[in-house]
Amino acid sequence: MFSIKNGQDGDASNKELSPRLGCNLIGEAISDIDSRRELVVLDVGAAASSTVNFFSEKKIRLFFPDLHNADFISGSQPDLHSSDLVSLFSRAMNVTPDLQLDYCFFWDIFSFLKRSYILAMLQALSPNLGEKTRGYCIGNMHGLDMPNCEYGIADTCVLTQANRNGPSLKTYAHSLSELTSLLKPFVITKNRLLVKGRIEYLLVDGSLSPEPSAPMFL
Repeated sequence: MFSIKNGQDGDASNKELSPRLGCNLIGEAISDIDSRRELVVLDVGAAASSTVNFFSEKKIRLFFPDLHNADFISGSQPDLHSSDLVSLFSRAMNVTPDLQLDYCFFWDIFSFLKRSYILAMLQALSPNLGEKTRGYCIGNMHGLDMPNCEYGIADTCVLTQANRNGPSLKTYAHSLSELTSLLKPFVITKNRLLVKGRIEYLLVDGSLSPEPSAPMFL
């Protein structure tokens, strides 16, 4: 079985964007893929063809809610009651509570969310997270604007990146210590420097690695 739930496709205006991005931690995020019989994967972006191809030989359910184009995120992100935000994220991601996620590819979404929105997103996902769930995300060490692009998985050490439709979202700077508190029940176990000041983070359940990662840019 290979099923996909998708939002919208993405594309935009980063004129000097390389189509491939070397990385260190995506391979570790999915290092146990061969031991998992049926996969449930959340990719918060649009359905990148590279990611679809990468998982094409697996029995898998892929969710692509394309959160970057969700109306309640792409606007001014007004202050809303936490329960309302949780409901918005639950509807946008559309992962039923009975499914436990194996992998969550958050990419750069946290750089475009206010603190309250990140907390609501993780709360909305809480029924789908467990000890076996691993996550991966990308931030910026300087709090600068992030490239306006969609990410995908080419292989265990290379990501794809392509221009995203529409204007860039507002960037919110979150330090490593701030992300550590916001992303519970995940903890950041490793972080590595990418090009243009971007940082990749490996996330695991807090019960498996109670001590958060210290900065380690290699």
